[in-house]
Amino acid sequence: MTSADYIIVGAGTAGCVLARRLLEQTDATILLLEAGPRYPAWALDPPLIGLRLRQAWSWPFRSVPQTHLHNRQIAFPMGRVNGGTSSVNAMLHVPSSAADRAAWESAGGPDWSPPALAAFAARAMGSPGSAPMPPSPPSFQSPFSEAFLEACREHGLHRSDPLSGDLPNHCGYFNLFQNHGRRLSTANTYLAPILHHPRLRLHQASHVLRILFQNDRATGVAVAQRRTLQTLTARRGVILCAGVFMSPHLLQHSGVGHAPDLAAHGIKALHHLPGVGQSLQDHLSIPLLYHSDRPSPGRPSRWLPALLHYLARRQGVVTSNCCEVGCFLAAPPSDLTPSLEVVTHFQTSRHPRAVELELLLLHPRSRGQVRLAPGSDPTAPPLIDPRFLSDPHDLQTRLHGIAQVRELAARPALRDFPLRREIWPGPTCQTPAALQAFVAAHASTAYHPVGTCRMGQDPLAVVNPQLQVHGLQSLWIADASVIPTVPTGHPVATILTIAEKAAAAIAS
Repeated sequence: MTSADYIIVGAGTAGCVLARRLLEQTDATILLLEAGPRYPAWALDPPLIGLRLRQAWSWPFRSVPQTHLHNRQIAFPMGRVNGGTSSVNAMLHVPSSAADRAAWESAGGPDWSPPALAAFAARAMGSPGSAPMPPSPPSFQSPFSEAFLEACREHGLHRSDPLSGDLPNHCGYFNLFQNHGRRLSTANTYLAPILHHPRLRLHQASHVLRILFQNDRATGVAVAQRRTLQTLTARRGVILCAGVFMSPHLLQHSGVGHAPDLAAHGIKALHHLPGVGQSLQDHLSIPLLYHSDRPSPGRPSRWLPALLHYLARRQGVVTSNCCEVGCFLAAPPSDLTPSLEVVTHFQTSRHPRAVELELLLLHPRSRGQVRLAPGSDPTAPPLIDPRFLSDPHDLQTRLHGIAQVRELAARPALRDFPLRREIWPGPTCQTPAALQAFVAAHASTAYHPVGTCRMGQDPLAVVNPQLQVHGLQSLWIADASVIPTVPTGHPVATILTIAEKAAAAIAS
């Protein structure tokens, strides 16, 4: 198939949703293009094993050197496989907060109201049997998770299962995208049942180089498939689901973006849209490590019996994502909305015999961008610059958070677990200058980048509330790049909601 009614670029988290829903809601033929391979269920379905193997099915993206992080380049291993990042992430279901939804309604109007978004979220994540990806409580609960929640109770936090990001000072178990101990990704829920549908063609190893236009209308894509260049035609339109880095990258190489920047790369501007690649936001993560005398349930010496138990009953530590519980905090503590999240890890690859308390900054003020590499080669990776900690407020919030995590770790329940000593930042790291140096040396991404083609109606918005690219016809974007502000929790639930919303808008 070299032509179809719709071409969907990317069979990732959102692309699988679009393909399924457009088949159900229209009579259209669909070409679904994916740069990576098919979903390897044997490797990625078992949660703990999949998390260890996921690098093999991820893009090797890296940021440009980060000025405020000792000029380190930060790795962004986004999913490069059917299902995209939903196939390689930690499976946490943390829906957006009420404050998030209010901000999105302000940007997008009634179509983005909380009730409207709730209806689309229910299509994706409603009750089992009626929705493809209903989240569920973790089937494995580690001793460290229980000790952490008891420490939170001693610290004055309220228990809330499942944990959501609506209120600060709450702790609990996260719901996970799992079913009977297996990962739920959009590849094995939305896409698998339609792979042989007569109106769908899935092309793997397909690298889209640029979008093709006739005047202001998207008419297809130029694609490299196994060293062969092809032109694929879209009769009704093109839908970008290539992700927060590759969707703006494709637009820029197609002549859509900030015209002076495109000209500097030898690319003729088809449509001046200065917001393309701007407004990059991400949750910054900092690991606090503690030595523990209690062996991890997922330690290598337990792999063989744990795997056998999993294969026989789909139970045990292999079903775990290693981060079952967490809490939301405010900085300062009197705030009514959470600004920090703590995610626990009952084992960590950073240090033997250690547990990790991962601290996330939820509402960063720093903004970055995605730009073209020098030259005009569409196969060159984009230049990713999140500009972490470029706003001083982000660092101060982070230092408040480290103090709160340390107080949690000192509570009797964790002291008795036992946590023996602080490894990172370490007992001698106490002054603001020392803590700032620690953050610069160890902070990294929480793998939640959004916003590079954000939705809105202002001059820097890239798509309108119906997710059509401003000023162009028959071109939509439906992935994390359109999210106006990074969600309080984890973005997969929001991406699923947006994909369902986009499918309904395109089909109408």
